[in-house]
Amino acid sequence: MSTGTATELWQLSAGELAAAIRAGQASSQEAVEAHLRRITAVNPAVNAVPVVLAEEALAAARAVGAFTPIDPRGHPGRAC
Repeated sequence: MSTGTATELWQLSAGELAAAIRAGQASSQEAVEAHLRRITAVNPAVNAVPVVLAEEALAAARAVGAFTPIDPRGHPGRAC
C-alpha cells in the first residue's frame, strides 16, 4: 500500500484507513491484523484493552472482504 506497510495502518485516521480500503491500497483484514499487532505490542504496558476479540475481529474483516456491495441501481458498488 502506498501509505506505508501493513504494520503502519494503525497510524492512519479512520477516514484515511477507509479511503485506503476503498482505493484497494489495503484490505479490511490487513487493517485488523495491523491493529491487533499494535495491541499486542503496547497493551502490556498500558492495559487499555482488557479483552481482545481477535478471532471475532478477523472473522468480521474476512466477511467484509468477501462482500461485494451493490448500489441502488443494481450495479456493483465500492467497499466502505
